[in-house]
Amino acid sequence: HRQAQVLACRLFPCVYPRPMASLLVRLPAAGAGRGCCQLLALAHRTRHSAGGATGSLPRHSVVGDIALLPPGADTSRAAELLDPPVGSGLPRGRIRVVAARSTPCAGQLRVPGLEVVAGERRLETTHIESGVHLRLDLGTCFFNPRLQAERQRVCALVSRGERILVLYSGTGVWPVVLAARTSCREAVGVEMNPSAHAFAVENVQANKVSAAVKLHRADASDLPALQLGQFDRIVAPRPKGDGVEDDSETLGV
Repeated sequence: HRQAQVLACRLFPCVYPRPMASLLVRLPAAGAGRGCCQLLALAHRTRHSAGGATGSLPRHSVVGDIALLPPGADTSRAAELLDPPVGSGLPRGRIRVVAARSTPCAGQLRVPGLEVVAGERRLETTHIESGVHLRLDLGTCFFNPRLQAERQRVCALVSRGERILVLYSGTGVWPVVLAARTSCREAVGVEMNPSAHAFAVENVQANKVSAAVKLHRADASDLPALQLGQFDRIVAPRPKGDGVEDDSETLGV
């Protein structure tokens, strides 16, 4: 069943994966091959009900109410995400802004170059993940919604009373989720981007996790001077060079 879900999502990336996940539990345990075929057929019908292979919704990821188009995407159909057709799998009214990446993340602050191509002229939004609300500005802060599963995986590894260091903590998603969804003693975030740090402070307060989160606006190279003490676990982005567009992997230690 899991293989069927992965295969369907890869073959039909424009279909919103959440309905597929709910359908998987309804498929009988016996006859997994038949269930896989049924799932693929349903995905095929759903995709074509939105207008066919050439008329399906543009590929995108979602942060809050903002749809992000991948680099090189055709922006001429971006407005379709604001008013998706019935059967596309995307709820109407969910997307209010569509943005396209004009330049890859670069520089010390890892700020992406985004251009609004449809909808409201803004890049600030509130993203909900694992029950926490995160305010952020995609024009000044790096944020990757595809890391939600990775954050859940790391949370499952955390034991009660752990002290966790989060390097490059950005808008505070890692410290806030760790504090809200685990029994850690403390999550300490270090971030040098002033805009991301300001949003992180706001997000910690808004989610009422101030007792378990400490934030420092500093570069990771300044750790010795910060004298933060010892930690049971460190979470840090996988090192990648400037110009790399896919920052989807994280190293959880």
